[in-house]
Amino acid sequence: MRQEVSMAVCANLIQIEPGEAERLKLLIPYDATWVAKVKAIPGHRWHPKEKCWSVPRSENMVERLVSLFGEEQVKVEPSLRPLKDSLICQGEDPQLVQLLEAMDQELRLHGYAAKTRKAYLGHVDRFARFYGNDPQGLSKVTMRAYLLHLLQK
Repeated sequence: MRQEVSMAVCANLIQIEPGEAERLKLLIPYDATWVAKVKAIPGHRWHPKEKCWSVPRSENMVERLVSLFGEEQVKVEPSLRPLKDSLICQGEDPQLVQLLEAMDQELRLHGYAAKTRKAYLGHVDRFARFYGNDPQGLSKVTMRAYLLHLLQK
């Protein structure tokens, strides 16, 4: 019964999931307008066995798809959400949020992959939470002590 309800809810939604080989998988209920929109994306592919579409995975493809179809029409796999949405919670320390966003921008400029950026930002976030401070003000001795704590854990 529960599965039937979730299938009914998803029947009118476009689902975006990670695909294979640097692609995004699109599960779309048939609608001529939606299919035309997908066909307008360079590199789109139809997968007849899986009955789904895929598009190349790029830095801002998820945002492009959400804006193309409308936020209320799209369900995005959480792992595909932008880093700040998945990493930074509402109500966090504004200084920490600002630091993580600035760090993410720097990592992007240096060409780091999304998963690498997420890992690095996650480490800085946990470090800051452990000390309850903005990590920029902490000394090297404090950072070393934290790393030793992690090694012992």
